[in-house]
Amino acid sequence: MSKPIETHILALELSAKSLKLLQRDMAKNHIDLAHAEPIEIELLENEAALTKTLKKMVKNYKGSLKTRNVVLSIPAEFAFIRTFQLVSEENDVEGQIQWEIEQQGLAGEQKLHIDWYPLPADAAGEVSGVVQAGAEENLEEITTESDPPSEERGSVPSARYLVVASETKRLTPILSALKKNKLNVRLCDVDVFALANVFLYSHPEAATGSFMLVDCSGERALLCLLDSGRYIDSEIVSGLSFRSAEHALRSARRINERITVMLTHHKREPLPLRLCGEHLSGQGEATKVLLETLGPDTDKINPFAVIGVASDLQKQLNVLAPAFAVATGLTLRFPEEGVGT
Repeated sequence: MSKPIETHILALELSAKSLKLLQRDMAKNHIDLAHAEPIEIELLENEAALTKTLKKMVKNYKGSLKTRNVVLSIPAEFAFIRTFQLVSEENDVEGQIQWEIEQQGLAGEQKLHIDWYPLPADAAGEVSGVVQAGAEENLEEITTESDPPSEERGSVPSARYLVVASETKRLTPILSALKKNKLNVRLCDVDVFALANVFLYSHPEAATGSFMLVDCSGERALLCLLDSGRYIDSEIVSGLSFRSAEHALRSARRINERITVMLTHHKREPLPLRLCGEHLSGQGEATKVLLETLGPDTDKINPFAVIGVASDLQKQLNVLAPAFAVATGLTLRFPEEGVGT
């Protein structure tokens, strides 16, 4: 990629237990602000209380905020995620999506805030069926009459869209609280982590098996345990360096130690590792040492591989949103306790 969209990106993740703030220096690959505020999920539906909480956080970090453009992640239970095969010649994409939602009885009587991402042709072939985000049961691919395979649609051109929908009444207090604190929502995603690898792995929710995602970002690494595509646990290892092969070796050994602790805690056998991080895209000596030290069952992944990034990222912002999250470190999750700057 040629250059980041902005010099800094501010991520705000809302969950049932905490409100997490993360600011990332894109030029230096460095996280320069990290904070988690314990909350009750009811707070997310109370505009006044949420506004007050955000005001306190913004005031505390007023001198540290480099941007007010926010990437917002709302809880998976606040919305649902689907994929629809739509007629690509139709201009009214939202109208087609509304029709599909009504046909499947997904909306009920509630008004929905809808967003969608057109999947690239090479990725669209990997995505099929209907996926419910945040479901506890085993997820299966489902084919519906309103979503037939493209080859069955005759000569009518079609394209697949990833659709994210949330009840408007649940989003309104959140968006209003952000606006009152002069925070501008640049992207709004549902459970950013679950969507992050959609282009490379199809739907992670429908994947089988377990693996450990190792996202190296500047001086930190996110270790995230996934089981059949679902988030299980994560930990951040700080004080790392990948400036040279020697630094990478020491960092890899520390990462291995923490992975062993996590697997022991969850009573898991050694798992395949998937290594990512935008500064690991080259074939440098540090990357080579990192891969060798982490073990033979380690794959280096590139979230942008399937998308084919153009030089102007701004034009592809909506398409890139899910994969962009992992590549920029916006998916970092913190423990619910003991997190500060």
